[in-house]
Amino acid sequence: MFLFEHGIFVPRPAATKGHSADMVPQSIRMTGKFIRIKNAESFEELLIRSNTAPVVIFKHSTTCSVSSAAYQELKRFNGEVVLVEVQSARELSREIEKRTGITHQSPQVLVLRNGQAIWNASHWQVRSEAIAEAVRNNS
Repeated sequence: MFLFEHGIFVPRPAATKGHSADMVPQSIRMTGKFIRIKNAESFEELLIRSNTAPVVIFKHSTTCSVSSAAYQELKRFNGEVVLVEVQSARELSREIEKRTGITHQSPQVLVLRNGQAIWNASHWQVRSEAIAEAVRNNS
């Protein structure tokens, strides 16, 4: 059995079979790894939080196969990821572009530190190892 998660079908973990929660997509349950934001106020809080530690933002399109591959990379990243689903948060995506000066792409990962984008990658350059290195180098 499969779940539809962020525009792709992924195998359902065997441990959840038969439970009502297994019918709820992972994107809605949002475990500790991915935290979805949808508004500028949440982004403002992330900018402030980036003064104490790097913040990873993933701008994701649920209808793009390249973005699905990038999502799989982010699942391998050992840290919290702020998720912006561009179809449902277009204004937020524009605000991020305006505030960071980084032209919108999807998929796209930005690492914020001290209120600024200090690293970014898009499309096939989104790699968990590169994100981890950017976070380590700016912690």
